[in-house]
Amino acid sequence: RTAKAQRIINFVVGCVMWFIALQLEKEGIAHAQALFS
Repeated sequence: RTAKAQRIINFVVGCVMWFIALQLEKEGIAHAQALFS
């Protein structure tokens, strides 16, 4: 793998991780609101 390919892979993985974290956060907030309401 070239350095450029590695950078692209790192970027894609970062985006996926960020997206998953966002989804979990949204679900977590909705879940917390359901518990407290």
